[in-house]
Amino acid sequence: MEVRVDFADLNAETLWSYFVSKACYGGALAYAVLSRARKLGCQCGVSLERLKEAREKQKTDWIEWCSKFCNLLWARNVAFQVISERPSFKSRLTVCWSSRAHYSCPAIVSSEFNLSHSTVARIASLAVHSESSEFLDQVVLCASDERRDIIPYLWSKLKDNFVCSKTWAPSFQFTFADEVQLIDPSASPCDIETGLIAETWCRILVHISRIFSSSHSKSDQQTVWKNVVCNPAFQIPVQERVITMWIWLLWSSNTLPFFLNKALNRPPEVAGSTENAAGVEFRLHVLQSLRSKRLVSKTEYFNKRQCIISSL
Repeated sequence: MEVRVDFADLNAETLWSYFVSKACYGGALAYAVLSRARKLGCQCGVSLERLKEAREKQKTDWIEWCSKFCNLLWARNVAFQVISERPSFKSRLTVCWSSRAHYSCPAIVSSEFNLSHSTVARIASLAVHSESSEFLDQVVLCASDERRDIIPYLWSKLKDNFVCSKTWAPSFQFTFADEVQLIDPSASPCDIETGLIAETWCRILVHISRIFSSSHSKSDQQTVWKNVVCNPAFQIPVQERVITMWIWLLWSSNTLPFFLNKALNRPPEVAGSTENAAGVEFRLHVLQSLRSKRLVSKTEYFNKRQCIISSL
């Protein structure tokens, strides 16, 4: 009898039940998913074990690997594609996905923030909240392998659970200056395109990396403001200096996740040609990241890459 399955909400154990179902041609499905998962660090083997004890151990390893959300999401996506595309599953399983995540991101990081300062601050606050920073970590992790296909789902999760959620109210305020003090990330916006959230995050990294990579990164607030944020050599637009200062105050006064520390901890440089080179290097890194996530076309990537290199 034909079985209809919505893959949008399957957990690791339910997905495993389809792997071991002969009626659903589960052995072939298991091999299709596990053989690829093995390359991503899954330790449960590529084919179903025959002995009961060995299979139970294999199932335990599978569920442990899928405890990381991006792994489970990727496995569901692969299984869905296999069943949808292979004729051998016809009449055995009918699959659907009730919440496919799609977003279009501009070809390059835009020339300015297209959101209010408080909303940009809200997105920056994702880095200092343990649950949201875990999803950001997975975005970085998945960008370097075939899991990049599920990155839109991760950003969609960040949008629904945090940025646009009324129950998430990060309460950070700073008294550096009146304009900075007015920035309040606690109120959730009605709705933001998922791609715009991803783009804003990339632009935040571009600006803040310039501060963290400078020789003044551990200086007092006034020194950072005067010698980095307001220094034309660091290429932070005038209209974005206040929000950039707010984000630096937030990130420098909180514990950052490992992946972000790794991205921001660059050797101190002196403003000028060396700093400009570091900025170019970082913009190339962001562009490469967008390309790996398939958010820019090959032609757009090479054209923008040449423009960035030419700015040296």
